[in-house]
Amino acid sequence: MRKLSLLKGKSDSEIEVLEKYLPESFARLADLYHARGEYKRALEILNQHAENFPDYPTGFWMLGKVYYRLKEKEKALKYLHRTLQIIPEHLAALELIGKIYMESGEQALARSYLRQVSQADQLGEMVFKNGNDEASARIEREQMDDVKERARGKFATETMINLYIKQGHKKLARELCEEILVMQPENTRIKSILKELES
Repeated sequence: MRKLSLLKGKSDSEIEVLEKYLPESFARLADLYHARGEYKRALEILNQHAENFPDYPTGFWMLGKVYYRLKEKEKALKYLHRTLQIIPEHLAALELIGKIYMESGEQALARSYLRQVSQADQLGEMVFKNGNDEASARIEREQMDDVKERARGKFATETMINLYIKQGHKKLARELCEEILVMQPENTRIKSILKELES
């Protein structure tokens, strides 16, 4: 109880500041409301602003996190997958998706997502053990830049489609194919994948 009151006092002034900087501060503001257990208020802020920042994964990650807290797992999965469309290696999203599938009894799907998190954790441990803090931070920045670059390109998009298919998310794969075809109507590879999904 004391922790919540400390959090409330500390975040009230922070909330006032962040509200002045809306919409740019919407994800941080929603995170503060989430931390205080004010999920409905967090959701209001996120629903009002997240779609205005379609390339900002934190907004969609927060929507997934809040919907999960509200026990709306389908909506949570929708936004967590949207996060992965932007950053396929988003570890927090992968982990929460795995947790949701585990709770739903879909063990194979859960393991596939949690395995990705585990592999990334092992890689991270190796990187940090083998270098000093400055070198490790530089490597991490370079990896994040690489992830962002790949997330914007055709390769990452087709990779996401294949990942969705492999994990049994044919509806999400179809939706992503349709999105790509709006921007690239002559993309024969995507047309072929979509045709296979529809048969």
